[in-house]
Amino acid sequence: MALCLAGRDKVVAGQHDDAGGAASSGGSRAAGGIGFQAEVFAWWAALAISDGEPGFDLLPAPRVLAVGCETGFPVDDVGVALHNGGFILIQAKRGMRRLDSSSSDLRKAIDQLIDAFRGGLRTRVEVRAVDLARDRLVVATDTSSSGAFDDLATILARLRGHPDTLPLESAAGTAKQVDVWRRFLGILEQRWAELAGTAPTQEELRRFCRILEIHRLDFTDTGIDRRRALSLLECAGATDGSFERLIQLGIAFAHERSWRLTHQLRAALDVPTESGVSTPNRPRGHVSFEWLRHRLDEAVEDLGPRYNRELTVKVPVGRVTAGFARLDAALSPLRVQLRQAHAALGRAAAKESGDQRLADLLTELADLRNSIDAPAGPGVLPVDSWRSRCSAMIESLRQIPNDPAIGSRESSKFRGTVDSCWDHLELAVRWLRGRIPQAWNDSVLLITGEQGRGKSHLLADTALSSIRDGQPAVLLLGQHFLHTSDPWTQAIANLRWPGTAEEFLTALNSLAKAAGRRALLMVDALNEGEGTTMWSTRLAGFLRQIRRFDWIGVVLTVRTIARDACVPDNVRENAVVVDHRGFADVEFDAVQEFFRHYKLTSPATPLLQREFREPLFLELFCRAAQQHSPLLTGAAPGLSAVLDTFLTTRDKVVSERLNIDPHDRVVVTACRELATAMLSLGRRWLSRQEAKQITERVWPTTGGFSRSLFLALLTERVLIQSFVGAREATPDAQPVQFAYERLADHVVATVLIDSTRHHGRYDHDELAQISAGLTAGDTTLDALTVLLPERVGIELIDLIHAVAPHTSSMLSDRVIASLPLRAPNAITATAAGLVEERLLSDDLQVARAAANVAVPLACLPGHRLDYRWLHATLTAMPMWRRDMT
Repeated sequence: MALCLAGRDKVVAGQHDDAGGAASSGGSRAAGGIGFQAEVFAWWAALAISDGEPGFDLLPAPRVLAVGCETGFPVDDVGVALHNGGFILIQAKRGMRRLDSSSSDLRKAIDQLIDAFRGGLRTRVEVRAVDLARDRLVVATDTSSSGAFDDLATILARLRGHPDTLPLESAAGTAKQVDVWRRFLGILEQRWAELAGTAPTQEELRRFCRILEIHRLDFTDTGIDRRRALSLLECAGATDGSFERLIQLGIAFAHERSWRLTHQLRAALDVPTESGVSTPNRPRGHVSFEWLRHRLDEAVEDLGPRYNRELTVKVPVGRVTAGFARLDAALSPLRVQLRQAHAALGRAAAKESGDQRLADLLTELADLRNSIDAPAGPGVLPVDSWRSRCSAMIESLRQIPNDPAIGSRESSKFRGTVDSCWDHLELAVRWLRGRIPQAWNDSVLLITGEQGRGKSHLLADTALSSIRDGQPAVLLLGQHFLHTSDPWTQAIANLRWPGTAEEFLTALNSLAKAAGRRALLMVDALNEGEGTTMWSTRLAGFLRQIRRFDWIGVVLTVRTIARDACVPDNVRENAVVVDHRGFADVEFDAVQEFFRHYKLTSPATPLLQREFREPLFLELFCRAAQQHSPLLTGAAPGLSAVLDTFLTTRDKVVSERLNIDPHDRVVVTACRELATAMLSLGRRWLSRQEAKQITERVWPTTGGFSRSLFLALLTERVLIQSFVGAREATPDAQPVQFAYERLADHVVATVLIDSTRHHGRYDHDELAQISAGLTAGDTTLDALTVLLPERVGIELIDLIHAVAPHTSSMLSDRVIASLPLRAPNAITATAAGLVEERLLSDDLQVARAAANVAVPLACLPGHRLDYRWLHATLTAMPMWRRDMT
């Protein structure tokens, strides 16, 4: 078949067609430009060879028919022809540093996009309009381009599902996105008016932007897109070096201005024509328990100290995850209540052996018990039926004590047994209305919680125990989603799955069905990586693809403060949402278990502060206390003191190991230098090579790698190496990050604060600008709410109010949450006033939330918000109101 795609280009079968328009002179011949163009071609060629899905919200997913370079379309750098007659036309622009009208690369790209949209697509048979259902116009750029293009990609993805009744400007979410969107629309309107001679209408802009995609590709050694291409080629049976071979072909095809069909690309790499093709009867790849164990071991390794197999405390939210996993044991509380109700009713029936109604109730309760005691299996529970039957029995019991036909109705013993049965049935109804049965019958469980609550530990522990018990489980880490591109593309690359997302889900669903157990697909920490930018527009689609598989359930975790930024309203409304409260209600068990594990003696004073409910805080406290016993003999310290003590104790250990003067504080210095580098790069990780270079500058290695500061930081779990699924990458390209996210926040916030110190004073205006520039989901803000009052004597809410008064009020919850984590002398008048205002609020929910913070603080002697302050504040309330709060 000869497929002619455009003007003067070669047809993919090697012929020419002279009927079309002129080839573009864009994408011109600069070596760097054509090199990136060839890499983009190679990426799409790898997708075609492996029969992969193109993404870009093209549904149903088409297959790639052909790939070409310098295609003759107005957008001509790379062209992708789809089997449904659609096209993906790509303009490749490396290193677009600015999103403004002065950028010539951006202007040229937009001009070509507008020409393609307005002029249509010229094929041999027709000139047709660009079609949202099957076409995309794409600007491909690399990771050296401005981060504004990530925001633009997010906005464009959101716009595709945006109601037409809403204004175009409302597609932007955050303040940064609003600015990016305003700038882009301004450039677009300007270029459109110049090319068309008239300004575009709002409807034209909307249709144009819905077809537009920004594709930011990472082809570095450890880049997600290079790894994805390598994985696809490996799956197709290509040999080593095939991706580089495709790049060379891309350069040649750019000079030739030619296309190649998919089977021709396979032939060029000596890949069998059928190897990249999958069918329902022969899917690529195979999901087995062994495969799942290997993937889980990799994920657990990347979690580092966030998961300790030898240190697990049972927490209340674990019961909900057990219910979601449809474990038979999750029904134990219900079975206990019904067993006790049955026993009580049996005693009552024995006293009135002739009463048929009691006998009937006893039979009904026994029948219900048999139904619930039977192995539950993996299906949906008849919760409504069970609850109705319990409620009907309660109503019958309501009538019995007043029935004169029962001679013993005055007997206190008889009434006690009836009341006992009633109480247990009421508890059964309450349980049936709770989160566990809801989770059992739903397909999505969303676990929220503050930083350090143990969400990652819970998921890792659940996954390991599930696989050990023959239940399929997959754990994906938010820290591995490093781009705003399609999350399934990244997930498949990180799992090193050789096929498509659809094939993976099909295989996982089949394994679950064969095992007779629900498969758990878990995504931990949506807020990490690029989550706050990506998930808001892509999570609904990610879940939509999974919901079609009856044997797969999805568990998501997200930090509470980033929930709204990561999880759209429609997802929350269709999921069971539970809050992980750390060690709340099991504090004593947790402290005992942690002190036993770390071989510590009991502290001199009870650990009453709320932060000891936080697993991460308790672990850092114990690790620091091993080297610094005063932590156990004085008053419980604040978070900053624990983190600083932790680094100081690591300094002592590392100094002894490397024979360094401890006063040099090489660990603290290295952490600050690493954080500074992360800030400059705009990410929370460095490559291994980058981290090694920085630590070498802090303390040059003498005596080989075993004596290096870098290895010492890894050994002491100050840093961890995160493979991000790139185990085939070179060791020096593998990412390195701080072992604890809260430690990373603390060090980064410290560096930011210190950067504003000039001539012995902190510049409040500079601090305000830095703080206001952080996004709502940026966890550095949480660290700043603690450190600013301690170090600078000012609240974050006061600081930001000066430059962004409309956002400062949004920080109130963060300020309140930070109070238990601060040093006792770092409670400002603003903070005290905010707690007082919340305590006296007419909104009881707000008042109770404030009381949950204020009451534990009142137990600390000498604290600004001690019992005297609380008494004086609550005295202003009427007594009935104090009791309700």
